[in-house]
Amino acid sequence: MLWLLLVGICAADPEVSATLTADGQYTIRVIPDTPWTAGELRVLGGETADLGPSEAKQIVTVSGWTDSQQALQVTLSVAGTDGKGRTWIMEVEPFRTPAKGPVMTPKRRPWPFSGAR
Repeated sequence: MLWLLLVGICAADPEVSATLTADGQYTIRVIPDTPWTAGELRVLGGETADLGPSEAKQIVTVSGWTDSQQALQVTLSVAGTDGKGRTWIMEVEPFRTPAKGPVMTPKRRPWPFSGAR
């Protein structure tokens, strides 16, 4: 039991968050707790994005497109600086954003010096 507690403390999970627009554009942000020499990220079983090396607390972002408007399944595989590999599979509930900004059409205002009293 103590061994499982120590393993859980030593293998710290990275912090992962995501944004997803209404048209399917997503951005995933990963903040690792420990440095790694190489990393790969896969979203919803799609193509794998190469993350390269990273330092602890260095923000890594990946952008892409998906048809799904549900939670994003993220698979993160890294090779640690100690020579050991780690893989995390997690469901990330994205922060939803509009596909584009609201249309700001100017409203016509009456001319103040039109002579109407």
